[in-house]
Amino acid sequence: MNQRDPYRDVERADAYSKVGIINSYYLAYRDLPQLFSTYGVTGAALDFGCGTGRSTRFLREHGFSTVGVDIAEEMIVKAIETDPHGDYRTIDECDLGAFPNGSFDLVLSSMPFDSIPTKEDKVRTLREISRVLKHDGTKILIAASPEFYLHEWVSWSTKNFPENRIARSGDVVRVVIKDLGDDRVVEDYLWTDESYRETFAETPLRLVETRRPLAHHDDPYQCEWLNETAVAPFSIYVLKKAQ
Repeated sequence: MNQRDPYRDVERADAYSKVGIINSYYLAYRDLPQLFSTYGVTGAALDFGCGTGRSTRFLREHGFSTVGVDIAEEMIVKAIETDPHGDYRTIDECDLGAFPNGSFDLVLSSMPFDSIPTKEDKVRTLREISRVLKHDGTKILIAASPEFYLHEWVSWSTKNFPENRIARSGDVVRVVIKDLGDDRVVEDYLWTDESYRETFAETPLRLVETRRPLAHHDDPYQCEWLNETAVAPFSIYVLKKAQ
């Protein structure tokens, strides 16, 4: 089992750059346009934990002026190579010091919080994100649900990790990403809904909506779903900056 961070890896970055918003990943993005409309979110966006830029390009396609940031330089290099006209930057952990207070209308994080190990780290990151949000800004945080690590999915496998079943918030949980054609193990940190709510309570952000997206048989995108129609692999948290 290779426990080296697989995201700071040239081969993994190359594989990620080839994966679109497909299969189980589709469910992380399907509801976002509706949420943008519901909360009247437009303008400048920060994609925090952008990887190779899939979510950054998604935001731009939906009308946002977007900057993508990530701690993995390998991912940023591939993002720039894939999308040379995009704005992608490497950062140190949660340091958004390059951006003034109130820079963004929206900050999206599509799954990077699964890699942040402690409550203190999550709170510190969310406080920095709040700082760069405008006074009426919106934060959308997409995280793996606790059930993510207990089932088989079109895009991921957890069957070789029965220890996931006894994990509690903050414990390491393991998964293999099938869409990449790369069987190296990814280690995340389990964080329950209760733990996320406790975390949010220690930040200037207030939770206004939570979604647990399931695959529907009338979705525009269809594949041979496994558990996606009955169990939600993601939790989507919508937060507003406290006034």
